[in-house]
Amino acid sequence: QHLMHQLNSIFSKTMGEMKTFEPKRLAQTALGFGKIVRIVDNRGQRHFQGTPQQILHDILVGQQSQQKKIIFQSIANASMPVLSKFDPRHLANLAYANAIVDSVPMLEDGSTLFDHIAEKSIPLLWKFNSQDLSNMVWSFEKVRASNPRLFDEVGNAVVALDHLRKFSPQALSNILLAFAKAEESQPHLFQKVTDHILALDNLRVFNAQACSNILWAFATANITHRQLFETVAAHVNEHIKLETLDKESLKMILLAYEKAEKSLTKKDGVNLEKNPSEDQ
Repeated sequence: QHLMHQLNSIFSKTMGEMKTFEPKRLAQTALGFGKIVRIVDNRGQRHFQGTPQQILHDILVGQQSQQKKIIFQSIANASMPVLSKFDPRHLANLAYANAIVDSVPMLEDGSTLFDHIAEKSIPLLWKFNSQDLSNMVWSFEKVRASNPRLFDEVGNAVVALDHLRKFSPQALSNILLAFAKAEESQPHLFQKVTDHILALDNLRVFNAQACSNILWAFATANITHRQLFETVAAHVNEHIKLETLDKESLKMILLAYEKAEKSLTKKDGVNLEKNPSEDQ
């Protein structure tokens, strides 16, 4: 009971003061709540009554996720008056925090928080770093927040870069996968990433997840590049010990192989090894 009282006090104080928070603190609060809620929401139902985990679940998630909805709606309401003051990192973190708990706060005019995050982000995309760009499109796809203009502008921003050396394998693969799953196929974006990967001396920084995401993204987008597929496959065979992967990772990479292989036989997709003018 004492722990419940303490946590409730902290929660109530934070919620009460949220409207006075500046953008950085709002983004940090959203991200903090998001990470904790994701953990207790996934595991809360398996905890015994009275445990700290169950208490957190009751306070932050609640029956039928009512508490979670209240929390992220409150964050959205507090953010809207100052959203124009959010910098790229804070905008990306606000989107990511909502996405990891499957939250899409609705506003009084019928729009969503994600609509406004996209509107504020597009003019600032040239200031976004590689991880923030990745988190942004990943978040929008995760909650099915359709916004073709945002994806189009992010794709153009990445293609316009001189190089992709600042992008981690995870960021690159997540961007491609988000575009593919959102059905926002941009062959020039996939070509840019392909050129980057094939120009590398080796792929040793690419883990199994990044490799499977890349293969899966190309196949899902119906875009092929045999040399890229063969390069990624050779890297996996030579440098990734499949027997050390957990069942889910092994399943994903095998499915990605199969999906990529099938895509090579399709005749209606975009083959990046053709002359670019043939795909336009």
